[in-house]
Amino acid sequence: MLECLTKHLTHRSGVSGASSYEAAKVGVSASKIALALASALFLLSGCGGGGGGSDGSGGSGGASGKSYNVAAVSAGEGFSLALASDGTVWVTGKNDVGQIGFGGTAADPTNDLKAFTKLQFFDNKDIVAIAAGRHHSLVLSSDGRVYASGENGNGQLGLGNTADAYTFTEVSSLAGKKIVAVSAGQAHSLAIDSDGALYVAGDNSYGRTGLLTTSGNAQAFTKISTLDGKKIVAISAGQAHSLAVDNNGKVYGTGHEIDGRVGLGGPTRYINSCQCATTFTEVEFPEGVKIAKVAGGYDYSYAIADNGDLYITGDRSDGVFGDGNTLTGIGFVSRFTKLEGVVALAGKKIVAAAPSEKHALILTDDDKVYVTGDRGNGRTGEGTLLNSLVGQLYTFTELTYLTDKNVTAIATGHAHSLVISDENVIHATGENENGQLGFANNIILNLVYSYIGAFREVVKLF
Repeated sequence: MLECLTKHLTHRSGVSGASSYEAAKVGVSASKIALALASALFLLSGCGGGGGGSDGSGGSGGASGKSYNVAAVSAGEGFSLALASDGTVWVTGKNDVGQIGFGGTAADPTNDLKAFTKLQFFDNKDIVAIAAGRHHSLVLSSDGRVYASGENGNGQLGLGNTADAYTFTEVSSLAGKKIVAVSAGQAHSLAIDSDGALYVAGDNSYGRTGLLTTSGNAQAFTKISTLDGKKIVAISAGQAHSLAVDNNGKVYGTGHEIDGRVGLGGPTRYINSCQCATTFTEVEFPEGVKIAKVAGGYDYSYAIADNGDLYITGDRSDGVFGDGNTLTGIGFVSRFTKLEGVVALAGKKIVAAAPSEKHALILTDDDKVYVTGDRGNGRTGEGTLLNSLVGQLYTFTELTYLTDKNVTAIATGHAHSLVISDENVIHATGENENGQLGFANNIILNLVYSYIGAFREVVKLF
């Protein structure tokens, strides 16, 4: 659901999250409008809100007036993460299982945050990467340490147990290793070290961890010995599958292959009971193609070649292939196939991809954003502020609101999307029931609507 995001790269990174529920638009009642208007004097002017717990995991949201350039964003199911260029981490949205690390306990979790709020725990830790899974988060510091928080029922935090964590905790199973990239999936996590070794933690079902089993879980990060001798440079954890790229541009995948999402040939090749691969296996691409980045969605995957071509495999439902084919819900592709024939993308190179469950964003080399997939709850951002379009978008289409914004990074959650412009502004669209869009400076949006139908500015320099 998301690949490594790091402020030391080009800031053009793709992320996504998986989820299992849909929220409905909240009606605009007179009482809610009155409440919103009565709150207008408390507009916060773009600053974050809320204080942290006694452990110092939370923090002020920028009320001091200090400016923070946004380096990266990442989105899960109902929550969002942001990384500032000074290495600080900001969070908003759902915290019922500690996914934003803002404190609380299982019996008494902290309330959802409605504004991007700084986690003081990471002050002076020089964070360089963030990764949001479905209900958990990973954070990477410049010295190679990994911190985890959130849902842990399958050991996906790599802490050696299955207890949810409500504040960020250093991952001891990776101690002593110089980790350079992390990725968080639905119920598993990936990490690579400076030597190119791959480590996995979490749910083994469908072979997603590549540990040669489909049962149990890995509660501590475990090295993938089957890839010894290969230097892994990019990773992505999908819903029930994993992808890795080596320094020669070759891709290796494992996990559920019933719909071809790994690109290994689909169920006709994997006729075992789980229709899955249980070990990282080389994925075929046309001769001469070298892959630079991978991005696993819910039941499909994207791969970006070093020349900017986009390859897609898996279930094409809801228009997530963006190729204009409307045969949604009745077919899948079992091998990575080059995206061709999209007029709007002619002559453009893809530099980042963010596939989610039902929609996807891509970023081109001229800093433009294109979207495809299900339009529900405003996740594609094509509608108007208070109304989303309906149905599916089957062809990658430029988001005109962002045309002059020079976008540098993209992210998708289950039903919301985030982008960063070159002015270090976060823009967001989609579901906002848990405050995942972080509209601190607009009480009306926060209180009246459970989603918005078009991208709008959220925070400028926090």
